[in-house]
Amino acid sequence: MSKLIWGILLVLIGTDIIFNALFGFSFPFIKIAFGLFFIYFGMTLLTGFYKPTTDVYFKKTIIEETEIKRNYHVRFGEAFINLANTEIIKPTNITVSTFFGATTLVLNKNIPTRVTVHTSFGSADLPDSTQLAFGVHTFEFGNQEEQPYLEVSAYVTFGSLVIKKR
Repeated sequence: MSKLIWGILLVLIGTDIIFNALFGFSFPFIKIAFGLFFIYFGMTLLTGFYKPTTDVYFKKTIIEETEIKRNYHVRFGEAFINLANTEIIKPTNITVSTFFGATTLVLNKNIPTRVTVHTSFGSADLPDSTQLAFGVHTFEFGNQEEQPYLEVSAYVTFGSLVIKKR
């Protein structure tokens, strides 16, 4: 969808430049394009049309996964993400980001995992008894030499993150 929006925006900007050079007048294409974009985004939020399964906006959600997705985003909401029942067949990287929200992430203790948590103005409670408010912390469990392994990058800004192993 973002390719379509950027494509339309670039076509409108190019058309505006050509009309301005050839005819000496300019249409407010950019203002119209931004206005249409905000109307579209607002309508999708109001109607619930935009509902990716791994994004949580303004609600409380439980995500029970049997297959790991690449990104999990929590914005102004609360999510319980259960990855304890997942298996991986190749090295996998995932990103979990929390912005003005709360996330609980449950990881499979049988999968070798490296977790890097970036926290700013938030809180992170980790299985190695570390609590963060600012900074970066990395912890591992399982044998990282074994294949496959899971690499988790977690970002917390003005929110909270709790990571557990099961």
